[in-house]
Amino acid sequence: MTLLSFSFLLFFFVFIIIFYCCSNKSQIQILALASILFYGAINYKACCFLLCVIIVTFLSGKIIWKNDSRFRKTILIFTIIICLSILGVNRIIPLLSLDEMIILPVGASFLTLQIISFQIDVYQGKIKEPVSFLDYLVYILFFPKVISGPLLKADFFEQLHKKRAFDSLKTEKGLIMMLFGYVQKIIMADCIVRFVDPIFTYYQVLNPLLLIAGAVAYAFYIYFDFAGYSNIAIGVAMVMGFDIPKNFSTPYFSGSVKEFWSRWHISLSTWLKEYVYIPLGGNRCGRIKKYSNYLITFVISGLWHGFGLQYIAWGMLHGLYQIAEDMFPVLKKKDSLMLHVFNTVRTFIFVDLAWVFFRSATLTEGLLFIKSIFTHWDISLKGFGIGFFGFDTVQLVLCIILGIGFFIIDYCEHKEIDVISKIIFWPKKIVWGMSLLLILLIFLVMFRTMGLSASSFIYSQF
Repeated sequence: MTLLSFSFLLFFFVFIIIFYCCSNKSQIQILALASILFYGAINYKACCFLLCVIIVTFLSGKIIWKNDSRFRKTILIFTIIICLSILGVNRIIPLLSLDEMIILPVGASFLTLQIISFQIDVYQGKIKEPVSFLDYLVYILFFPKVISGPLLKADFFEQLHKKRAFDSLKTEKGLIMMLFGYVQKIIMADCIVRFVDPIFTYYQVLNPLLLIAGAVAYAFYIYFDFAGYSNIAIGVAMVMGFDIPKNFSTPYFSGSVKEFWSRWHISLSTWLKEYVYIPLGGNRCGRIKKYSNYLITFVISGLWHGFGLQYIAWGMLHGLYQIAEDMFPVLKKKDSLMLHVFNTVRTFIFVDLAWVFFRSATLTEGLLFIKSIFTHWDISLKGFGIGFFGFDTVQLVLCIILGIGFFIIDYCEHKEIDVISKIIFWPKKIVWGMSLLLILLIFLVMFRTMGLSASSFIYSQF
């Protein structure tokens, strides 16, 4: 069961009715049970393994709470080693083609980071009061975010014990967020990837212009896919009365790579800043040490995505971008539209160059892809038909129209206009009419292209 399946929608419908019929204390118990059932439906063996990890790490947190000696640090290090071992095995096993022989917890990358941050927060006294096992289990397994985030922070525990009553406005906003997420994933991302995949497969024989188009398209594919998941997760949590962190904030409107990382996968970039970059010394030391901290942090980010050299190259590039921007600050003028456009386009080109390595199966493929862009230029349309393999007119028109729509929404968000908060106050006939139209379009695309099924989210593999 995934957030894209009909079984999930049925599961969520039944759950939310039971959830709001219970008292606040019972809601936490129902939420814990629902989270276990959701994860167990994906892989019951992995669920059993993960429950064991949750028990062990909860007990280690209890020990850290109750002790003031050096033993606390030993327990913390022990717990971090356990989490990093799980993450490491999760990365190495696919490389050895042993997936079917060893249980791999789905979403292990996100779950291990959340467990590590909890243990560190307890050790540093940020979580002052001991939490119950049930609260901790929900914090780790909260089903909307369990597969691909966003990563939760310690303030989520406070939300667990707030009195929650059904809020029609919050529910409506949550449902619209979910609908936007489904459109981003099923109509936009799953259509764009049909253009991207053939280009990255046959890059050695294609026109360089088509390679550039494929690289640009991949940047939007990964955005719509991952932002789509995040919006669905945030919307599901909102219907339940929870607020979980925003994960994307118009990243491709960024005027620098530093700004990009404050807008892209925000929960991960915040985690890396708080638990890696700052403990290393951050920018409180000399320039050389600061630059090495940049590189270490982004290489770790690359390794978190995978142990392939292509992910290390992706992380290294972003670290080098940060160093270059620190050495040569980006020129900004509030009133200069041309300068703002230049900075935005320049940033997108740098980010997209790194995405080529992220998408490639190996470092060599990434380098060859980039090399092919700068060689064998011709004015023919060689290979252009490959780029549209699997596309039809309806898909193309929908992608263009909805792409323009999402561009406008992102631009409004960039100007700090909360579009969804305004939509819920539109006349109900218009809101329900638009929602019904988008739902019908989702079914149309699924029926025409995937037989009423959708591909998995890209970040579910990490």
